[in-house]
Amino acid sequence: QFLGGSVSLEMTCYLAQKASNVVERKPDLCIPINQPPSTRQSDRVSEVITAREQLDDQVPLLETFISSVVRQSNVQVSTLMTTLLYLARLRSKLAPTAEGTRSTPHRIFLACLILSEKFLNDFSPYNKHWASYSRVGEFSLSNFDVNIMEKQLLFLLDWNLKFEPSELEQHCEPFLTRIR
Repeated sequence: QFLGGSVSLEMTCYLAQKASNVVERKPDLCIPINQPPSTRQSDRVSEVITAREQLDDQVPLLETFISSVVRQSNVQVSTLMTTLLYLARLRSKLAPTAEGTRSTPHRIFLACLILSEKFLNDFSPYNKHWASYSRVGEFSLSNFDVNIMEKQLLFLLDWNLKFEPSELEQHCEPFLTRIR
């Protein structure tokens, strides 16, 4: 009943929270490469605007991104709950000091979602479709980005996507307690 239901706003917010907690986000410190080290001072950092920072300005709220991808891809609750499991596995594999940019949670969520969809379903969208689903406003990920993200996540998870029902149930617990 639960796994066959519709995706709620509460699920989207919970997924966003879990994806945000996988890697700590630090602001990019952008220092012009062509400057001598003696002029690379922290007060100059704030004056430098790079293309990456401009792209980061286009990053949508994570909840908005997740809602958009879920709506466009038409994924099921079971896929999202498996995504939670992979998010937790990834978090346990990464060093506590791992850092990312503003778009890192978006990338992590999408990579986990893609692997969940491909693991659970014989027919899932191609990566070029996932790339198009990632478009929210001016933000989007390329097909190349999606391919790399998928490969990196498989590597980090040691290519192990199998799980026991009890492991999945553990990650669904916040939603299952309400229907028991």
